[in-house]
Amino acid sequence: MGIHPIYAHISYLPNLASQNQEIYEKSIECFSLEIERCKILGIPNFVVHGGSYKGGNLEQGLKTYIKSLLTGLEVSNDKVKILIENSSGGKNSITGSLENIGRIMNEIGDPEVLQFCFDTCHGFGSGYDLRDFDSVQKTKNEIEHNMGINSLTLIHANDSLGELNSFRDRHEHIGLGNIGEEGFRVMINDKSLRRIPWIIETPVDERRNDKDNLTYLRLLRK
Repeated sequence: MGIHPIYAHISYLPNLASQNQEIYEKSIECFSLEIERCKILGIPNFVVHGGSYKGGNLEQGLKTYIKSLLTGLEVSNDKVKILIENSSGGKNSITGSLENIGRIMNEIGDPEVLQFCFDTCHGFGSGYDLRDFDSVQKTKNEIEHNMGINSLTLIHANDSLGELNSFRDRHEHIGLGNIGEEGFRVMINDKSLRRIPWIIETPVDERRNDKDNLTYLRLLRK
């Protein structure tokens, strides 16, 4: 069908920041296996979650997560790029904070193979406003300050059922949630954001399906 580029997404069970040794070992095993599958299938991009440091503290969580990513990059051997996806934040979360993601990426220091995926619903839930031009510019500046806008190579475009800073990961149809139409109009027409791939993860129900949301986004483009 000529779909390009192709992205795989880590399964939901691995916790790459876990402070529980048994869970950590199982998570690394799963993480490594999924990267090997990407290599076999020729999938060049792999999106991963941040994980939870429950039972430890933030610094321990960051150390564990960085160790996990380094293991993944070693397995990848430059064949698969790893993209850190931001989370909706909350207790024990690492990647709800752009500052934390920036620390992780800067410490590993390999922007060719370690990049950033921004989920709009997650970002909004963790406190990064996207509802109008000024708020989108402020959030872009946060990305630039912490990891560089060129590290952003994928957007998960989802509206949010949760309020700003609610820590809720509840996706909604484009324009029907709390980010709203204007926020997506600004983002889809921003030169630095529209240059990269967008993937929708919106609901499928009696109101809209995937095609409807894609059509809606295209109508917002000038």
